[in-house]
Amino acid sequence: MRSVLLAGVLFLLSACAPTLPPQQLPGDCRGEFSGEQLRRGQWLQGSGVWRLRQGALLEVGMKKLPLEGFLRLDLEDRTARLMALNEIGLVLFDLQVDATGYQLLRAVPQLQSRESFIAGIARSLRRTFLQRPLSGSEPLTAVGGLQELRVPADSAAELFGFDCRGDLRELRPAGGDWLVRYNRYREYSGQRLPEEMIYYDRGHALKLSLWLREARQEP
Repeated sequence: MRSVLLAGVLFLLSACAPTLPPQQLPGDCRGEFSGEQLRRGQWLQGSGVWRLRQGALLEVGMKKLPLEGFLRLDLEDRTARLMALNEIGLVLFDLQVDATGYQLLRAVPQLQSRESFIAGIARSLRRTFLQRPLSGSEPLTAVGGLQELRVPADSAAELFGFDCRGDLRELRPAGGDWLVRYNRYREYSGQRLPEEMIYYDRGHALKLSLWLREARQEP
């Protein structure tokens, strides 16, 4: 029975790329923030430790796997630890990610040897949550309804796109084939957090959608 429940995980390793819906941006304001104002308003550019409970849908090709995730996010150390469960509460994996690598702390046998699968999850967490620090002095331009900060990186610059309310809505590399979208902001513990995050990697035919269920800061 257990092997049947986990079979869907193994099916997620091939097929065509999932689709990404068009982005919807607010049109009732004008983006007139400075780079420093945009930096200060972003929770992922802050410090402290957050604990997030999230619903998730992992799509690889045309295959879909619903998950429940418990994430401990340390913004000062730039580390993220994710425990992912399937629909019946079975822990599929426990993964620790930092700015340069990852460590698989625990996984069901069917996943322990699937290094590329785990590496893809780690990559999506790193790009979604462990952002490069902003100084606020980066070049700022208006592009398609967004204010974009261009941040130098080792291989290609990363573009942080903010809507007219000052919320981060998109992160992507210049000329790259992946992006992260942050949608539906609301206030938690005095800070604005997105209730939906979508990581889309066209090159690896992978899409990870996250919906925030609960968020709290550690004392």
